[in-house]
Amino acid sequence: MSKTYHGSNKMASIKPQHEDEMLILVQTSPEDINFVLKVVETHCHTALPVQLDPSQGLLGFHTTRNKSPELMSILEHMPRPLRVL
Repeated sequence: MSKTYHGSNKMASIKPQHEDEMLILVQTSPEDINFVLKVVETHCHTALPVQLDPSQGLLGFHTTRNKSPELMSILEHMPRPLRVL
C-alpha cells in the first residue's frame, strides 16, 4: 500500500486570483481526511483538494464557480461527517 503524502502543503498558499475560482473550506475529523480526499479525487475535474491543517481536519478544495454546485453536492452526500466553513 502506498504512503500518504505529508509535504509542506505549499498548495495551501494558493489563493483564488480570478473571479471564476473558488476555495471551499471543509472541516472533518482527522481520521476521515484520507477518505474525503479520495472521494473528491475520484470525481475528475471537480476540485483540487488540499490539506490545510491535517491535525485539525481542515481541508480546502480549489474549484471553479461552474463546478462548485457539483462539488457541494458531493460534500453534502459524503458518508462521513464534515462541515463546510
